[in-house]
Amino acid sequence: MVSEKPVIRKRPELTTLPEVPTILKLSEVETGTHLMRLNLPFTLTHLAQAGVKKAWVLIRTGKSVMTMLGSDSAYFNQFRQELQELLYKKYPSFRKHLGIATMCKISYGSHYTNNPENKSDVVTSLHYIADVPAFQQKFDECGFSQVPLLVFQIMIEKPTMILTFTRHIHYKGFIVSQFDRRAYDTYSERQLLDLIRDNPVLQNMRCHTCQTSLIYGVSETCIVKPKEGNKNE
Repeated sequence: MVSEKPVIRKRPELTTLPEVPTILKLSEVETGTHLMRLNLPFTLTHLAQAGVKKAWVLIRTGKSVMTMLGSDSAYFNQFRQELQELLYKKYPSFRKHLGIATMCKISYGSHYTNNPENKSDVVTSLHYIADVPAFQQKFDECGFSQVPLLVFQIMIEKPTMILTFTRHIHYKGFIVSQFDRRAYDTYSERQLLDLIRDNPVLQNMRCHTCQTSLIYGVSETCIVKPKEGNKNE
């Protein structure tokens, strides 16, 4: 008697997906607050090219030792090889995987706190530069093509006041966080436009205005109005 072939029943694949809500548009609400803003990138080079002579800055940057030494790097190469041999002898199992990298870190200005119990209570101390173009030239000589700024202050003439520019993550650029001792949100759009119009240095820096906007559940942003006559800009 020949036995029947076994019947193999396959379980059907589950193809039905649960319903997932689709977000068609994020709610975005304009706040009516206008800011003075700078696009990124904006570096020490841009500041010098805009004709700024004096400034107060907070800078954090770095370069490899080899880049800064340039033609004088032969001594460093010899020293690095000797250091590698010492490490190889102490950690032979790492010989094929160990490398040495050395960086020069450069800082002008600082962040510090007077209250260790409250880390948000941070004071920013800026470094004064009497000649911005000459200061930038020193960096150029060391191989620094672009020096990033975190905070900087400049003085304008009409009216005479110090503007504090702070790099802001939400607005993806620099905003003026203080006008002398006045806060960033105390000026109307018209007043900001007048400041830009009356101070050529702000025009050279390509300062512009934007209106803050809240995108619920995401972040805060700043809307730049298109220029009149060109709605596609």
